[in-house]
Amino acid sequence: MLTVSFHALGCERLAFWLSDDGAVKVLRGDPRWFDFELVLTAADGRLVNRGEPLCWALALQRAYASTPLTVMLAGTTRQREEEDEREPEAPAGVRLGRALGAAALCMLAVLGVCLAFAAGNLAPSIARSDAFTVASAQGSGERSPALSAPVPRARLANAVAQGMAELSGLSEASSVVSWDPSTGLWGVHSAWDGAQSPAWWQSALAIWAIARYLQAGGNADPRYQQVLDQTFELGVAKPGTHMPVNFANQFMDDTGWWGLAWLAVARYELDVRHDEADAARFLAVSEWDAAYIAAQPRSCGGIVWKLGTEPDTVASAEFIALTAQLYSLRHAPGAFHDDRQASEWLADADWALGWLRRSGLVNTATGTVHDRLDGDCQPQDGPLTYTEGEVADALVQLGSATDDSSDFSAARAFLDYTLSPQSGMTSADGVLQEWCETRLNRCRGVGEFNSGSFKGIFVQAVSDYDQATASSVYSGFLQAQAGAILDDDVSDGEGDLGRCDSPHDCQFGFYWSTAVDPASAPVGVSLATQVSALDALTAALNA
Repeated sequence: MLTVSFHALGCERLAFWLSDDGAVKVLRGDPRWFDFELVLTAADGRLVNRGEPLCWALALQRAYASTPLTVMLAGTTRQREEEDEREPEAPAGVRLGRALGAAALCMLAVLGVCLAFAAGNLAPSIARSDAFTVASAQGSGERSPALSAPVPRARLANAVAQGMAELSGLSEASSVVSWDPSTGLWGVHSAWDGAQSPAWWQSALAIWAIARYLQAGGNADPRYQQVLDQTFELGVAKPGTHMPVNFANQFMDDTGWWGLAWLAVARYELDVRHDEADAARFLAVSEWDAAYIAAQPRSCGGIVWKLGTEPDTVASAEFIALTAQLYSLRHAPGAFHDDRQASEWLADADWALGWLRRSGLVNTATGTVHDRLDGDCQPQDGPLTYTEGEVADALVQLGSATDDSSDFSAARAFLDYTLSPQSGMTSADGVLQEWCETRLNRCRGVGEFNSGSFKGIFVQAVSDYDQATASSVYSGFLQAQAGAILDDDVSDGEGDLGRCDSPHDCQFGFYWSTAVDPASAPVGVSLATQVSALDALTAALNA
């Protein structure tokens, strides 16, 4: 049995026993600040958890080697008891003096550690939100976003083209990530859960990803146009369903994703294909979706996640990004110029951002978000990659619309927080990860199909920031994501590693920050993981 203890400036913060089977018994200190489910990298490069107590404890000790906290390991309980028995007891006055001195030292130590936490100096970070613990696992340290060599452009372009072809159903055989022409949607959730129902909001993200890819490359390939047109025609009117018209349903976040997707398609039609008629029909649905969201009953003064529920952060952030972009399109000279409509969209965006700030859901000073409000209109739950990303993108789009540099500065606060060690949302080598990736189940069973979409939404925001500010602030980060994906995350979707030699051989998994065998990955390839990776690769291609 091991005794593991954390110390700062000689003061013990936490001590616990670690048994031979990995069980934990806290001896001293407050265990709430530490995540006992951390997955760490052993000296031989393997990922280990408490099931291998000695390896895990040694990895923990190495992880904190360059931080203000020191991890100390001791032998068995029996050895410690024997040592205690041999040590003579000091006089009472000496013991009191030692206790008072230790107390003073501990107060200074705690203050020092708190300041270190605030300054972001602890790596890996261990921070507890309202709902869960996030912690960044130590990686191999072989890859650094600042130093990563850019992925060769030819390799990157090929991977994006092959992956998009697989996503759009253009390969010889369909897969779990392929578009279904009979529904105009993407239907199979993943190979490992057997779900067959259409993936509604993730289908919006797929359309959005395709439109961004085509726009960025000036690509007017008619095969992709068929996917856009057929998805639109099959979904724009579905009487008798939960989404009867214009892709709107009872979920405001779903409706927002579709509004953003069709707006991206409208821009593509206008800028690349120069087809004003097609652009007009897609724009009409995007504006209808925005108006639909604005017209729904509000709770706590804000946009609800689902009709009859409380607001959440992402639905408001989507609405801001959507209405800000609608303002930009309506305000610009050209076929769709309309000053009255533009001013209404800008007013909606300004209102939603003001409410989001007043609600306490976002903190523009720290760049942090809460996920939602509860029934008492109080913020609940901690940040996620996609909520941080969508809030940042909302500010980017508003800054682009109004040419207000303060919005860009605010957006950067959310991006930088997410990429900082204290967020727990990047690995030690700067690659995005979800909070649950360092848990024992590696995100299995915690909404993995939804969370597979999250990293792509964040990366879009990063890319939008650099493009809107005509900068390359995050170019190294984008290249690091692309390199990690192409090195470790490509498969044929059936358990074998892939090289993107063909569309079917270019399917992307959930894990970017570590190499996970696709045959035994806790979370497998899905539509969500394919779109997220393609968002990242497209962003790197344009960086």
